[in-house]
Amino acid sequence: MLISEQESDTKGEDIQQICTFRIAGYLYGVNIRYVKEINQELHISPVPHSPANVKGLVNIRGEVYLIFDLRNCFGFPPIMIDEHHRIILFKSDEMEFSGILVDSLQDVIRVQSNLIETYNPEVQMEGLEMLRVKDAEIGQNLVQGVFQFQKEIMIILNPMTLLQFE
Repeated sequence: MLISEQESDTKGEDIQQICTFRIAGYLYGVNIRYVKEINQELHISPVPHSPANVKGLVNIRGEVYLIFDLRNCFGFPPIMIDEHHRIILFKSDEMEFSGILVDSLQDVIRVQSNLIETYNPEVQMEGLEMLRVKDAEIGQNLVQGVFQFQKEIMIILNPMTLLQFE
């Protein structure tokens, strides 16, 4: 299924499609324009002496991807990988063969761009306890925005910044 990076609805408003997932029970998302595929391959090879934010390497159809551990980035305790975990792989021209390990995949949702609030770490926002980022610089650059989705807040990430924190 081809998904356009950004669309307009019938009223001419910009719509973003967000791939949503959970980490430690909290809702996160990433713009679908960065996503190459969702994969169930969970045989991740650790990389000796790598930063804690790097989970390891995974080989998918002959391409090796660097996988980031967002649980570590956000200061959540590690857990055993199970059948619910997924790897979100990013487009190679954008992200140099990288991806993220997520606890579970949710849906792709459509969000009006004007409803996404810019994240400012200086401003306390109710419901953002999941932003216990160990490194303030990671949080400020990794979080693209926040969005009120149903009864919870979704953190929209900018995966382009992940490679800065290897």
